[in-house]
Amino acid sequence: MQRGIRIPVCYLLLVAVLAILRKCESLRDLDRFARRHHAVLTETLGIELMRPPSDSAFRYFFLQVDVASICAAIRDWTLAQIPGG
Repeated sequence: MQRGIRIPVCYLLLVAVLAILRKCESLRDLDRFARRHHAVLTETLGIELMRPPSDSAFRYFFLQVDVASICAAIRDWTLAQIPGG
């Protein structure tokens, strides 16, 4: 297992959000989604990552972030996009 590879937080969050929108419900689902769409996402975003994030990368990510705050920020941003709120 290779350690010390830094994956940009914005990439982890994007993959997680996209996977959740595609009905992924577990870390294993996130891992599969990340592997399946890795080439397209990295090319589109211009990010050079040799490997997609693993399920453990997502686990460590979710342990370190305040998920409730992220959900609130996404909710607030989404509501701000609706004309008239």
